Amino acid sequence: MGLGHKDLFRGIPIAATSENYSIDDKEITIQEGDGIVRILYSKERQRRIGALILPVTFLSFSFSDLNETEINRFMQRFDLSFRRGGG
Repeated sequence: MGLGHKDLFRGIPIAATSENYSIDDKEITIQEGDGIVRILYSKERQRRIGALILPVTFLSFSFSDLNETEINRFMQRFDLSFRRGGG
């Protein structure tokens, strides 16, 4: 994702929609209904495009005890939580 850890951690409470999440030094764990979403995140990196420097964090998702509909619902909410407006 094109964001740093600060922005990632700020968006997680919105994506989680509850207080049932935890963040440690490599993983975010979210209680989603009767299941669990685990998000492994990389150390913050940078992408350079000419003089422009953008933060980058790689994410890897895993899901336990969630069906396809629940996974899709979570991912849609996650994507909306990090969408930025443009003009």
